Amino acid sequence: MPNNVKKFLFILLLIIGCKPETTSDNSNIAALDSANVDVAATEAAEPAGELDAGRQLEANGVYQFENEDIGAYPFVKDFEPMLSAIGEYKIAKTPVRNVQDSAQTDTLIKVTFGRSAIEYYKIQASSTGFITGATIGSNEVELKMGIKIGMSLEEFVSIFAELKGQGALRSVIISTEEGLNQTEFVFVNNRLSAVKYQSYFD
Repeated sequence: MPNNVKKFLFILLLIIGCKPETTSDNSNIAALDSANVDVAATEAAEPAGELDAGRQLEANGVYQFENEDIGAYPFVKDFEPMLSAIGEYKIAKTPVRNVQDSAQTDTLIKVTFGRSAIEYYKIQASSTGFITGATIGSNEVELKMGIKIGMSLEEFVSIFAELKGQGALRSVIISTEEGLNQTEFVFVNNRLSAVKYQSYFD
């Protein structure tokens, strides 16, 4: 056999041997299509998850919304006038290092009375302060919008348009838009049992 014929056959065999297999390509495309379907299914499932979370929130009897007034500060009076209206109470003071100025020592004041407690942060440099947290379980502390411990859930719901149509609630959380302050209203047997206030500070 002539050498040039041998070379031709050798090159032909190389070309045939290097030809890509279409089966492998098709399986990769099928796998890609399957992956795309899975992603689409996941994306479609996300809103359902959010809906389930909303239902869970409602099922647990907890409702949350924003209100800049009562979410920021639910009390009618400031700290000192509030103490005058309470009557008898116990007070404890704890020195606290100011996070902005380590050379300055402020005071955390905790006032307890009956089923209630209030924490007040007093700033040494200015002799002013603010309530950082409180749990109110009696009517010695006056609340905004006519809210009173012991009022019925129906009366409470009627105060806020956001709660229209809501029933069987065990807790209503009202916060500011930024979420720095919030007030929680806790209900037991459809009666307001406690008010829990929390304020952010640094």
